[in-house]
Amino acid sequence: MIRIEGLTILFDSFKIIDLNIKIEEEEFHFLLGPTGVGKTLILESIIGLHKPKKGKIWIGEREVQDLPPEQREISYVPQDLALFPHLKVRENILYGIKARNFEMKSYEEYVQALIQVMKIGHLLDRYPANLSGGEKKRVALLRALAPKPKLLLLDEPLSGLDPSIKVEIQQLLKTLHSSFHPTILSVTHDIEEAYFLSNRITIFMDGKVEQVGERDDIFSRPKSKKVAQF
Repeated sequence: MIRIEGLTILFDSFKIIDLNIKIEEEEFHFLLGPTGVGKTLILESIIGLHKPKKGKIWIGEREVQDLPPEQREISYVPQDLALFPHLKVRENILYGIKARNFEMKSYEEYVQALIQVMKIGHLLDRYPANLSGGEKKRVALLRALAPKPKLLLLDEPLSGLDPSIKVEIQQLLKTLHSSFHPTILSVTHDIEEAYFLSNRITIFMDGKVEQVGERDDIFSRPKSKKVAQF
């Protein structure tokens, strides 16, 4: 289980007070809210790129908020994907495994299965500059999943895609989750995306959590006028 307890983040104009999120193992959890409310900042604080004012982050039984990012067993796919332009697709994918000094042999079968599901076997010797937007998204997802993180963070995973490619990547995410069962926290402002992919949803508005619940419960029974209007 992933637990975020009493997280308080003060950064520029963002003020996030006493944030609590609980994510069960193998759950696809969405942090859903309007644009510009600090959702990306929350992800960056969980992974360790920003230091919260206070609060605790638990990955299983381990408290990680004071650990450097590379020791948290978290993978992160930012909106800009951050693929390494000087590395081929194959090298991008294996980067996280090598950087952690994991034994490559024990990951080969798993990575090959990911490559098959992602349908990117023909792209392995290309550089990111020679990929389409949808192909880059696939590679970034695979690179994040390759080292088998305890938690995968996704920042607006379907943003910037043409409608047809967006549907394709959305279905791919669904297949990845049902096939490999990673624990995922994703942020989005897209209600359709959250409804299609999530198990549970946290509605986040104006710096605080407004409602948490199962997908159908959130959409059928909003707890406030603010949530219903959103």
